[in-house]
Amino acid sequence: MESICNPCERRNIVSKLTHWCSDCEDGLCEKCLKDHRAIKLTQHHHVTEMTELSIEKAKLLLIPECDKHPGCKEDFICLEHDLICCHTCLQSDHKDCNQVSNVNILAKGIRKSEMYLANRRTMQEVRKAMKGIDEERQSAKEGVIKQQQRIRMEIANTKSKFMEHINNLENVLLHELSKIEKENNILIEEEITALLKTEKEIKEDEQILQFIANNGSESRLFSFLKKQRRKQENTIGLLEEIPPASKVLIKFGEASHELDAIKAIGFISVHYEIVNSGKVRIPSTNEKYHNNAAQTNSNQRRHTSLTSTECLRHFPMLKETLQIQLDPKDFVERNEKYRKLNLIKVCLAVKNDNYLLIVGHVNILEEHTEENKLSKYKNNYRVVKYMFDDKGLTYINGRNIYCDLYYESNYNYDHDKMELSCIPKSTQAVLLYQTRRFELLDSESMERQWCLELGHEFKALATDEKFIYIASGDMLYKYNRIGCLMDQTTFIHCNWFGLSLNGNFACRHGRTFCLLKADCSKIFSYRPAHLKRVTIDNTGNIYLATRDGIQLLDPLKMETDMVYRYDKKIADGLQAIVCNRVKHTLFLIGKQSTKKEEFGKHRCNGSLNSCSENSRTNYVCLLCNYRTDSYSYNRCEGLRDRILDSNKFVIKVLTK
Repeated sequence: MESICNPCERRNIVSKLTHWCSDCEDGLCEKCLKDHRAIKLTQHHHVTEMTELSIEKAKLLLIPECDKHPGCKEDFICLEHDLICCHTCLQSDHKDCNQVSNVNILAKGIRKSEMYLANRRTMQEVRKAMKGIDEERQSAKEGVIKQQQRIRMEIANTKSKFMEHINNLENVLLHELSKIEKENNILIEEEITALLKTEKEIKEDEQILQFIANNGSESRLFSFLKKQRRKQENTIGLLEEIPPASKVLIKFGEASHELDAIKAIGFISVHYEIVNSGKVRIPSTNEKYHNNAAQTNSNQRRHTSLTSTECLRHFPMLKETLQIQLDPKDFVERNEKYRKLNLIKVCLAVKNDNYLLIVGHVNILEEHTEENKLSKYKNNYRVVKYMFDDKGLTYINGRNIYCDLYYESNYNYDHDKMELSCIPKSTQAVLLYQTRRFELLDSESMERQWCLELGHEFKALATDEKFIYIASGDMLYKYNRIGCLMDQTTFIHCNWFGLSLNGNFACRHGRTFCLLKADCSKIFSYRPAHLKRVTIDNTGNIYLATRDGIQLLDPLKMETDMVYRYDKKIADGLQAIVCNRVKHTLFLIGKQSTKKEEFGKHRCNGSLNSCSENSRTNYVCLLCNYRTDSYSYNRCEGLRDRILDSNKFVIKVLTK
């Protein structure tokens, strides 16, 4: 970092800098500092006196230069590759990438973001974990020393029974005992040394992070956090590879032979017993739940199948308190110009308060479509936040998450699968769409925190406070909240699943409901008539939406009962059933096709039939009455109305 004032340098004036502005990333002299504080735009910038900074710390505040292109700052980020790069890298290596942004834009508000807070928490948790491991190893070391003292006393007591010639054998045993102690101490000291070294590095990184957070620009902080994340993943991986603490048990066995025939006065044996670790859990450790195995095994022996008529009514009935129709206009920008809208699909998630998140896919017929020309369409995906009360939904804000290019042909909407889930006790929400896209949103600002491309297609989604679970085919993928894959295991093919009590999985497998343990072994299964949708509340009760109504299943008592009935029309259009776990409210989302209506024009592609008129052969399409004297591949190139079902999405609110 040069020690001259940057504004003066740009005016070809040489003056010594005395202060540093982290927002402008400029050094300032006393005169420029006064001007800087007088300008309205810069008067609230974070300025640090240079006497408070060492040269090494001052360099940390600068945006680093690109390793490939010296002199170019790393002030761009490719979200598709999750890489920070310079402008030259952007033009050479990422010219075909669509999701590219400036670091200054994404770094806004980084000091208050979950990314910054999670990074700080991870550092603290890693240090805490290391401290716990250190304490365990020290305890094991002290245990060996104490047991050594006890064994020495036992050897001394036995020694008194033997003659002087036994002393040589005693020395052999003592040498063996010392060797055991030495080998254990060497192993433990090596582990402790490595841990202390890593802990020192983490502490230094934490100090650097705090320093940059206090004095650096948001862009510098963002760059440091991005690079720090990979380093933390390596450290976490190292901690996971550390074996559990071993409790060393050393025993002495007294010889029972005749004194003259004794070749040894005893034997030393070593037994390593794995003890419960006090190590602090960090985000990458696998969660295992085995709390309710005895209860579920007992229930499994008592019940192997369920029917909804085996038990007397004891569940409270649900009643409809509100019916809300979604407005397709909510799922486009307010200034969007269009001719018609058709809401195709929606997906709903409930926060732990009075807010709903709904992601919708709407098909837009462009306003400027010319008469007798192919219509132009586009698909728009938008997530919208509503406040819910007794009167209905109130629009809060929304954000477009994806909008494809204009197209002029029919589109297969059956492949547009969407999943949305709110992370408990957090402002974050997870969104999956278009078979592989994986995003984390801030439900307060509706801003995207990160976006990934999955290496597999998704079928279902569930979340808890720490992890994100994605089912795909016969596999279950477990991600942490920064998008890192932590674990994958064999799973059942399912259309929906959720986390039940004690870490169990509640799954809909076709038209069968299954309850699985954390290790994915089956507890029981239940096949009601025409199962359509499933959800679960915070007490573990499971709601099964069938053709006739909603059944409530108590997995502990193995009992079911019908708590709400509806007609076949509602059942046929049922899209989802979602539970507000705090308010004990159910939301039923139904799709109703009210009527068929014209939605632009598309190419007919009908068959042409030949006919003769005035001794000339013409070709006529019976579908659209298109006429031509020549044809290609016997297909009509005329236009006809595109007829679609006009969809209406209705939310029914059910309460006890």
